[in-house]
Amino acid sequence: MEKKIKIKKTEFVLLVIVIVQSLLLMNMAVAHSYMIHQTDDLVQMSGILNTKENKSAINFVMKLLKAFLSIKQIGIVSADEEN
Repeated sequence: MEKKIKIKKTEFVLLVIVIVQSLLLMNMAVAHSYMIHQTDDLVQMSGILNTKENKSAINFVMKLLKAFLSIKQIGIVSADEEN
């Protein structure tokens, strides 16, 4: 006695969609890495970040962010009620 598995049309379509999406997700990292690799020559040729003016601007922005995000003074917070 063989039992045949009956799959409805909608279940089959959903199964195919799940398989295709799984394959796409597995290949997405490889494709993204390839796209990044394609821009390596452009970045090396441009030399935008290697100039002294840009390095000083980057240092200025980093110091500004550090100063903005650092906590200079912490006040006292109390949960006691004052009467």
